[in-house]
Amino acid sequence: MDLQNMKKILKKIFMLPPIPTLLVSIPCYVFVIYVLSNGGMHPVISYAAYILSAYALIITCTGTPGIIKGLRTWITNHP
Repeated sequence: MDLQNMKKILKKIFMLPPIPTLLVSIPCYVFVIYVLSNGGMHPVISYAAYILSAYALIITCTGTPGIIKGLRTWITNHP
């Protein structure tokens, strides 16, 4: 696998369009908040929540410009 293919794959995984970014990140954040509020959960569930929240943070950071651009476009087209 060459560097260009690896770059494409990583971009598809971590730079989602705005709607999938929201659909993935919001439930992940809710899940980690639930785990943190219930301290006595099974460690496997806690680790899964932390890994998913890290992924959600990455896609939120990379997807925020697209979300903002989409909102601006929607606001200007719907007075």
